[in-house]
Amino acid sequence: MKTFIDVQIFRDHSDVILPTYGSEDAAGIDLYSYLFEVPSDMNNLVKVKKDECEIKPFGRVMIHTGIHMAIPKGYYLAIVPRSGMACKKDLIVANTPGTIDADYRGEIMICLKNLHPTETRIIKIGERVCQGIFLKYEAARFLEVDTLEKLGTTERGEGGFGSTGTEQIQDQQYPKYPDEGTGKPTIAKGAFKPKIYHGVPSDSNLGSMDEVLTKHHQKREKDMKDFEDKVKKSKNKDKENKAKSEL
Repeated sequence: MKTFIDVQIFRDHSDVILPTYGSEDAAGIDLYSYLFEVPSDMNNLVKVKKDECEIKPFGRVMIHTGIHMAIPKGYYLAIVPRSGMACKKDLIVANTPGTIDADYRGEIMICLKNLHPTETRIIKIGERVCQGIFLKYEAARFLEVDTLEKLGTTERGEGGFGSTGTEQIQDQQYPKYPDEGTGKPTIAKGAFKPKIYHGVPSDSNLGSMDEVLTKHHQKREKDMKDFEDKVKKSKNKDKENKAKSEL
């Protein structure tokens, strides 16, 4: 069953759009743009017009939402990108996830960044620019100890920064799934080796990182167009078949 928390909200002007939920069971609220503010180091990458903002590749803009909240104690508001904007327009929240604390009373502002390497993106006033999720949290009490040993020992110890590696762990026990043939539980072994790109090697024939990203986006856009064309053809064929059946 869905539960609710009461959040007091104030808007700076009557035409500010209040947050909304996109569907009945949506976890995040949609936040809307009200004004745009250009950071001092972004004058060459961001251009604000009357009712919209142009963000050039790798530019970022501060978006005013025009709203203030009194979040209940024990909760905070996590600011995250909208999946559509991130996947289709390459627009992300620069400090994902942003954190709005319960004792903050200032205007909620969003720092949005364009990650597309070649294309300028446009945001309009009144557009949904990100999502916010109300989450519970636990406050920590720190109990200082006088020796490192009192923290206890673990198999991992002080290993960090990739110390566990990226190769498949052969003896890793994964959840059990029924075998399609016998119906008996089987152990699903991992069969992948993550590819981690920290940059393009100097001797790589792929070109520079910008070239790699450009090719990637061009291919993705071509794939999306091909998919949309297939859907369109399929719908047209369905219409033709329906028209024939009605004759």
